[in-house]
Amino acid sequence: MDNPANLKPEDDKIEIEKQVEDYKDTEGLSTKKLNFGLWFVENKKSFRIIFLVFLAIISAISWSYTIFGFAYYLSRGMDEDKLLLKYMTESSKVNHDITVKQGAQNLNYYPVKIFKLSDNRYDFLATVDNPNQDWWATFDYSFRVGNENTPKYNGFIFPEESKSLMALARESSYSPSKAELIIENLAWYRIDKHTIPDWKIFYENHLDIVTSEASFKLAQQSGLSEKIHLNQLDFTVENKTAYNFWQADLDILLYSGNKVVGVNRYSLTDLMSGEERLIQASWSGQFGRIDKIQIAPNINIMDENIYIKYQGGIGEVK
Repeated sequence: MDNPANLKPEDDKIEIEKQVEDYKDTEGLSTKKLNFGLWFVENKKSFRIIFLVFLAIISAISWSYTIFGFAYYLSRGMDEDKLLLKYMTESSKVNHDITVKQGAQNLNYYPVKIFKLSDNRYDFLATVDNPNQDWWATFDYSFRVGNENTPKYNGFIFPEESKSLMALARESSYSPSKAELIIENLAWYRIDKHTIPDWKIFYENHLDIVTSEASFKLAQQSGLSEKIHLNQLDFTVENKTAYNFWQADLDILLYSGNKVVGVNRYSLTDLMSGEERLIQASWSGQFGRIDKIQIAPNINIMDENIYIKYQGGIGEVK
C-alpha cells in the first residue's frame, strides 16, 4: 500500500519525533519539561551529595577560622587587651585632668567697701574678678550687714573682667563697719567659638561706649544746694557701637588719689548707635578732692533682649 503523503519511512520517523518533542497537553506540560523532570529525579541523589559537600567545606572553613582566632587570642590577644585596658585607664585620667583644668575657675573677691551718705543710708561696693578666658557667668548677689541683708540684685561678669557690684542708698538701723558679699545661683557659660570666634573683638565692638569731659563739682561749687551737699557730675557719653540699647547702665566710681570715695550708677534709656548725650547728674554726699572719675558701661551684651531691633532693608538688624 502506497504512503498517501509520499513520505519515506525515515521521514515518518523524523516527523513523529518532532511531533513528540513539540507536544503540549491541555495543562501546558511539554515533552521538554518531562525530560528535565526525569533527569532531575535520576540525579537527585548526586545533587544532595554535592550540597552536603558544599556545607561541609563551609563548616570546615568557619571552624578553622574560629579555632585560629581563639588560639591567637590565647597566645597574644589577652596580653593586648590588658595593654589596651591600661591605656584607656590612663587616658581617662589625663582627659579628666584636662577637663578640670579647662573648666571655669572660681571668681576672685575683694573686701566690701562702705560709703556713708545721709539719713542712715549707705552705698556698698564689692569688686569681683573673673580669671577665665572662655567663661562668663550670671549670678544673684546681695550684701549682709550684721543680721540684715540688702535686696538681691542680678549680676554678670565676662571673661577676664573686673566687675563692680553695688547696692546704693541702702538704709541701715546702725552704722555698719563691715559687710559681706553674698553670691547665689552662680551659673557658668563657655564662650561658643563657632558663634564668637574672637571674644575680645566681640566685647570691644559691643561695648564701645565712650565717656569724655567728665567733671565733678562739689556742693559748694555746684550751687545746687549746700545744705544737703548736693554735688554735680557732668560728662558726655557716645555710643560708638553699631547697636541700639533699650537700657545702658553706667557704673561710676570717684577716686581721691588711689582710693574709691564714692560710687553710683546712671541708666540711659533708648541709647541709639552713633548717639551722643550730655549728662548732668546730681550726687548727694560730702566729698573732698576728686582726682579721677571712672565710668564704665554695665551692659549684658550676651542678652538678646537688651538690643533694640528694627526691620532693615535686608532683614532684622540689631
